[in-house]
Amino acid sequence: MKKLLFTLSIVFMLSAYDAKAQLQFNPQLGMVFQNLTDPPEGVDYKANVGFQIGADARIGGRLHLQPGLYFSRTSVATKYSNADTVTIDDDLIRSNLKIKLLGGYNLVHKDGFKLRVNAGPTYDFLIDAGSKDDNIDYSKNDFENGSFNLDFGLGVDIWFVTAEMGYSLGLTNAIKDQNGSSIDSKNAGIYFNVGIVFGNGMKK
Repeated sequence: MKKLLFTLSIVFMLSAYDAKAQLQFNPQLGMVFQNLTDPPEGVDYKANVGFQIGADARIGGRLHLQPGLYFSRTSVATKYSNADTVTIDDDLIRSNLKIKLLGGYNLVHKDGFKLRVNAGPTYDFLIDAGSKDDNIDYSKNDFENGSFNLDFGLGVDIWFVTAEMGYSLGLTNAIKDQNGSSIDSKNAGIYFNVGIVFGNGMKK
């Protein structure tokens, strides 16, 4: 599955490339609400607000390639409960470096205004992990070193301002197996970015 996604992205890149292709660079800042799916028994997860900062590029015209690189810091509210009704609350804090290789298409393609969609594979490299209040002993060793994802986005460019919202669906487990048991929790979340347009990507 992962090899197929990246192969399709490379094919898209080759088809979108043109010697006269437009090139646009877009630094962006935004909010991230990342959660974990399929919590183990006795555990509840809830996404808190986090942030991300980075940039992407758009190579091509109406059909384009959209690679990107982002640093994010996410927070997941975690609640552990047991049969004795003892509850422990804390926030899981993680720092990631996300690499994107998306393909995009402008649904509206006008000078000064573009409405676009994108989709493609991404990968989150885990930089660090821990807990906010030290009530739960989280560490980087509890998690996989990275996660493959499939991202979908909807964006708009208005002259020199760009904005995008999207959803990231984890394809691989985020938490390492513990005591011989597999934990199927994966990353999943939404994001909202705003940024600036540099380059000639706003032209038809």
